[in-house]
Amino acid sequence: MRNIVKICIIAIIALIIWGGFKVYEGADTARMMKTYSSQELSFEYPAIYHLEEKVITDERPGRKQVILMEDTEENRLVREGKSPGREGPVTITIDIFPNTLGKQNLMQFVTGESDSNYKLGAGKVSTTTIGSQTGLEYFWSGLYEGRSFVTSNSANIYHFAVTFMNYDAPIVDDFEAVLSTVEVK
Repeated sequence: MRNIVKICIIAIIALIIWGGFKVYEGADTARMMKTYSSQELSFEYPAIYHLEEKVITDERPGRKQVILMEDTEENRLVREGKSPGREGPVTITIDIFPNTLGKQNLMQFVTGESDSNYKLGAGKVSTTTIGSQTGLEYFWSGLYEGRSFVTSNSANIYHFAVTFMNYDAPIVDDFEAVLSTVEVK
């Protein structure tokens, strides 16, 4: 009987220790960062996101897009077109627009470009510096809540956006983490 009690106690202690390692392992994965780098920019992003690059073929040649979406089974099914009809998942999106049409300034881009989502907001734009980038920031509301940050260099206009359901969603903090590491080239 004593041996059974000892074995049970040892088993319980082993499970507690094993469970603690699993919790720690999960927390460590959430803090791991990956690096994205292209000819246009580089940044770090949490390892829990799937990164997808697209070349957008529309009336603006050379437009590119980088999308960060939490890497979950449900989001994989959405990406693969295997999910039933629904709204898309919340994302962090970086649109890169070549600044070839008369060298637009940032305010012209924000107020004149439909992809900026500016017209879905309250019309309030602020100048801010995030990380090493100075640009314009504004909030908007459509199917989701949104926050945008727009910056530029001589070649491109960079539109960073995050969509979310509520302001304390983890993706909002992840967006801030991404912005704080951005380097435009």
